[in-house]
Amino acid sequence: MGTRVAWTYGHLGWASLALTGVLGIACGDGSGSAASDGSSVTTDTASDAGASVPYTPEPQTPRWTAGDVAGELSRHLPAAVPDIVQLLEAYLWMMGNGDEECPGSTTQLTAVDPELGCTAETGFWYYGVASYVDFEEGDWRGRILSGDFELRGPEGDALSCGGHVSLEWVEESRVGRLLGTWQWSAAEDSLAEPVSASLVIEHTGITEDGPPEVMRLDGGLTTEEGSWVFDDFMFLEGCQGRPTGELSLYDPARMHWYRLVLDKDCSGCGRVLFWDGTRLGRACPDWSGMSEHLTDAHGSR
Repeated sequence: MGTRVAWTYGHLGWASLALTGVLGIACGDGSGSAASDGSSVTTDTASDAGASVPYTPEPQTPRWTAGDVAGELSRHLPAAVPDIVQLLEAYLWMMGNGDEECPGSTTQLTAVDPELGCTAETGFWYYGVASYVDFEEGDWRGRILSGDFELRGPEGDALSCGGHVSLEWVEESRVGRLLGTWQWSAAEDSLAEPVSASLVIEHTGITEDGPPEVMRLDGGLTTEEGSWVFDDFMFLEGCQGRPTGELSLYDPARMHWYRLVLDKDCSGCGRVLFWDGTRLGRACPDWSGMSEHLTDAHGSR
């Protein structure tokens, strides 16, 4: 399973990360001393029999080049954003396979044993709590699911959640939200493994025979393939599948963040910055497939 990180970096900012790096280096065991060049030198004074491995901070230099960042994005990002609609459908399907005693409702999970859950006559097992709402207020409609639960089918299908997922729409606009940690074993995308997110997906100008005029991502996402933070990241009509905005990605080997600040000319290219603001050059990732995935995965057609 891949390394998981706190997506909240996007809201804390680069200065917070720089401070964290400084504090991390300073939190040794106190046995270090300053070398003439200002670096830290660790002196191991313990006996050989009981010596511990000295703390060695991760190098504060970039492991990736701008080209590496482009390659990471091209390989992993296009299909990383999951289909949130399938979570709502999977929940209703599994709840619909219960009975009057277990779980006692086709939409609400509230009346099961808090320690053991319950097993319906169909063989479906229900555990935890969940609330599902399907609403319509004038032109505004939506579906909201939140809870902390695990549902299992007799054939091994499993849906687990600790969070919130919603899809709301009015006329030609949709807003999807994914919060917390989710997994749906039957998924054909990133949700087949645990996904942690605080992500907003907006589509405006939806048409019957083409992509929306605007598709926007804001927030953070961690899948088995990586961790990303989106800041006003958009696909605009007329940009031929190339985005604008900002995007950050995480290098788990060094525990470093990189940021791609895209040009506003729809080129899909931009400048790459290390977490401390060091400029690493320009990158032009291959965005092919990502806009199509977002169009199809969130019910815009």
